[in-house]
Amino acid sequence: MRVFKLVCSLNNYFLQNFCLSKKSLKYVLDSINSELKTARRSTGIPEMVKLVATLKFLVQGGDQQQIEQDQHTGLAQQIVSRCVLEVCKAIE
Repeated sequence: MRVFKLVCSLNNYFLQNFCLSKKSLKYVLDSINSELKTARRSTGIPEMVKLVATLKFLVQGGDQQQIEQDQHTGLAQQIVSRCVLEVCKAIE
């Protein structure tokens, strides 16, 4: 029963923050992953973080400052802009 509650709360978290279930988020990432630039350095931004930052940006109505302060992404506004542009081009 505890595992079921944990899975439900995780799914609710994904739905609230990204408007997608965890499974759907993974599907979108798998679909566009080949279009995204791969992080070449250890400090590079992983594809999942790019997608999550973009979805947060789109869900929140375009407030990059709020994403910059987000505990899950922690990206500077300029980086968020690049992520949004790259992921949106990949989705086209």
